[in-house]
Amino acid sequence: MPMLSLVAALSLGALSLGALSLGALSLGALSLGTLIGGCGDGKPTGDDSAFGVDGTGSAGPLQVDAALDATLTDQCRQVCGTITATGTGAHGLGYQIESDLDGFLGVEGSLDDQGVGSFCLPTGLSAGVHQLAVHLDAGERQYLMLSLDVRPFGWAYGLDKPQAPMAELPWVPSFTAEQLQADPVLVVHPDTWDSVSLLAPSAILYGGQRLVYFGGTADVDFQLGVASGTGPGDLVEYAGNPILTAAETGATKGDWDYYAQNTPEAMVVDGQVWLYYNGRSETAGGLNIGLATSSDGFHFTRVADNPVLAPTGDETDFDGVGVAHPSVLERPVDFADNEALATRVFELWYASGTLQIGYAISADGQHFERYCDGAVFHGQSGTWDQGVTKAPEVAWQDGHYLMTYSGCGQGCYQVGWAGSDDGIRWITAGAPVIPTQPAPAWNSYGTQEAFIEVGDDGTWSFWYAGTGDDHGEIGLLQDRP
Repeated sequence: MPMLSLVAALSLGALSLGALSLGALSLGALSLGTLIGGCGDGKPTGDDSAFGVDGTGSAGPLQVDAALDATLTDQCRQVCGTITATGTGAHGLGYQIESDLDGFLGVEGSLDDQGVGSFCLPTGLSAGVHQLAVHLDAGERQYLMLSLDVRPFGWAYGLDKPQAPMAELPWVPSFTAEQLQADPVLVVHPDTWDSVSLLAPSAILYGGQRLVYFGGTADVDFQLGVASGTGPGDLVEYAGNPILTAAETGATKGDWDYYAQNTPEAMVVDGQVWLYYNGRSETAGGLNIGLATSSDGFHFTRVADNPVLAPTGDETDFDGVGVAHPSVLERPVDFADNEALATRVFELWYASGTLQIGYAISADGQHFERYCDGAVFHGQSGTWDQGVTKAPEVAWQDGHYLMTYSGCGQGCYQVGWAGSDDGIRWITAGAPVIPTQPAPAWNSYGTQEAFIEVGDDGTWSFWYAGTGDDHGEIGLLQDRP
């Protein structure tokens, strides 16, 4: 990428170039100026007599160059640069960097014995064109101006995302009491592997039939099963359930998914069924997200490089100790000339151990890069979701991301609705769209994990889990924008 060269010969005094003085010199993208009082504190010094018009004042002649290693970048790509000074006073010269969009960036240091300083800007800068002031601590503190165009996260993968956030939701699904109180379409069966709960449905059309994947349990630890049929009214559980267990995958103690498999996310990729799911590596905790594939929709093999997303391991991160509830979209990109050399991208939203929602992108669906500025969605205390969110399920339609999510917490989960134009900044409907129903309904205790399936006829199907006093089962709601 091109280097942005700043100053061929800058004298940090009262520079005179014909009629131009240091305070008002502009050379294309290059701007030189004087920060009165130094480093943005706004306190005037009231005295610039130390510097003569020849630039040889008490600080002596000083020339400075600076460069960035990129002028156009993705939000989550790190950009670094150098400052080089020659002349009297160059050794030990201090510097700081300030953005007109994000303020001081926490980048500061001193030039070494050779008058050279290297720096790296933080990732996660606001999208937009930044004018970066490189403040130099010399006499009246001087500054150089750099320009850096920061594109929204995903640009490096070929995604062209808007810089402005969504202003209003394009639509909000609505269901009648009759729909909400309809019987479930998949129910528990006594004395089976899933006799206590069915949760986290995910539906696809594959091989001429509908396949609905789900997590099931007869006690505490979940495993994955599937039901098939031509429509929601004739779904039949596969006789070989559960389809993903430690025994089925060959997992051994210590593996990322040895103790449990849950929250499936099914999609058809290159003629195969890809099944993302979370596994548990410990008796309690240790949640990771992995991937298994199948050529028939019933028999799965884990991909070699699992898990595809793991906790960061830093307990101060929102996703430092657990990741789960994957929601994945595959999208073609508009151009292949990008850093990732991608012709398509996989976008992943996931829940964290702190019950917030994160975001990551991959060019192959197996190696994901996290959004570098933390969680992209979380609940709000004092609202219906009580600051607790999980189980994102995202659809892409007509240039918008639309998401169901589970909010509130154990004993009060309900399904909410949110929208975004970039997958990062979200606005919500303000109330649950799939609320719990009066007892003793099968979904009176909680509603959650509403998978979105958009039909060719424009019908939106919401496959969701409901819980009553002692069971979890799966229902279906439909609406059209």
